[in-house]
Amino acid sequence: FDRFPPDSGSFPSASSCSDKDLIQSTKKSFISLVASGFFSMGVIGLFIPLTPVIAEDVVWTDRNRLAAETWRAVDEGYFDRTFGGQDWFKLRQSVVKKKYTSDNELYQSLSEMVSKLGDKYTRYLTPAQYEALVSSATGQLTGIGMELEPVPPNEDKSKIPVGTTIVARTEDGSPAEAAGLQRGDIILNVDGTVADRLSPEEVAALSRGKEGTKASLQVSRNGQVVDITAIRRPITLKGTSSGQIEVISSQKGKKLQVGFVKIRSFSSTTKDEVTRALEAMHR
Repeated sequence: FDRFPPDSGSFPSASSCSDKDLIQSTKKSFISLVASGFFSMGVIGLFIPLTPVIAEDVVWTDRNRLAAETWRAVDEGYFDRTFGGQDWFKLRQSVVKKKYTSDNELYQSLSEMVSKLGDKYTRYLTPAQYEALVSSATGQLTGIGMELEPVPPNEDKSKIPVGTTIVARTEDGSPAEAAGLQRGDIILNVDGTVADRLSPEEVAALSRGKEGTKASLQVSRNGQVVDITAIRRPITLKGTSSGQIEVISSQKGKKLQVGFVKIRSFSSTTKDEVTRALEAMHR
């Protein structure tokens, strides 16, 4: 009680009252303080307006779920835990919380997110790209029989837009070969869809369809636009080629026949193709 002088009126001094009076006075003061405290809190609550916390209005759609699942798949499986020096969690926020108006917008965002890892062996495939990859892996598809690739790294890109798809080769006896499609042709349009900025997988998906239907292509060849029309049919992709070449032995100077097998791409049929080629050489 030394904080409250006897003459302050807060608490009676021990010299001027009995212990009983002191105890009763203390109880009353304590009750008064507690009541005053609740009253003050009540007054503060009445006069200070409460500001409501409004949560961000984010509509969680299937596109947002796909974005989250894609990020999680990379997060769990990617070996480099620095993620190419990227703020991986910040990238998650940017793609997951975005409001997408179309599937293509979502695919573009996911592709950009994965490309920031700087790993050429890690990329996002759209459904069309994945379908093209599976078709190539199984070696069976219905199309025109052309093999596509992006502009080679050593190509003069000053005259060719970035992302351009060109014809790498045509399958022997394929509709593409019969229609006059040539190696090096730049794909501009497929069935009315502008293709000069599409990936090889996307262009390949456009060129496929039902057996007997027409595939109309516009290509650029030596600066000239050429129209190509080919009829789609079932195609068996061959990722290998084989043959024999004649070489001269460095020791005896004799001519030797040397067989070779060239593997352009791997698929589920590659093993059988190589086996048949080797067996043919031993006959």
